[in-house]
Amino acid sequence: MQSEHALMHPFNISTRYPDEKLRFYRMCTRDFAADNFARIKEIRKWLLQKIYQ
Repeated sequence: MQSEHALMHPFNISTRYPDEKLRFYRMCTRDFAADNFARIKEIRKWLLQKIYQ
């Protein structure tokens, strides 16, 4: 689960860090977003299974 946390961490950029925010926005291509969205959906599915077991 550590790697999944690392995957989602960049999405939680505070507005106090404008340089980091800009760097992240530049990294967010359509392919990047699609790949990460698919992976995050899988993590969500896993988490929901754990909650409702």
